[in-house]
Amino acid sequence: MTKPAYGAEWQKLCKQAYVVYGYVCHLCGKPIDPTLPKSNRMSKTVDHLDDVALYGDSLPSIDRVRPAHRACNSGRRLPVEARPNSREW
Repeated sequence: MTKPAYGAEWQKLCKQAYVVYGYVCHLCGKPIDPTLPKSNRMSKTVDHLDDVALYGDSLPSIDRVRPAHRACNSGRRLPVEARPNSREW
C-alpha cells in the first residue's frame, strides 16, 4: 500500500481545511482548541473521509478531509446522524 505524501503539501491542505471548515470536530461536533499541543488527545487533526489507500501517491481534495479531535479521529466515532439504526445493520 502506498501512502499519500505527508510533507509540506499535507500541511498546506490541513491549514486550508481549518480555514474552510473551521475548528469544529466533524465527528463529535464540539469545538477544537487549535492551541493544544499534539500530545493532547483533544488537539487538532485532519481526518480523511475515505480510505487513505484510495489516494495512492496523491493527496485528497479539500472536500474529502475534515477537522477532527485527535481522540475522535483515532476512535473513528461517527456523528449521531451517520450512525446506523438497528434496521440498517
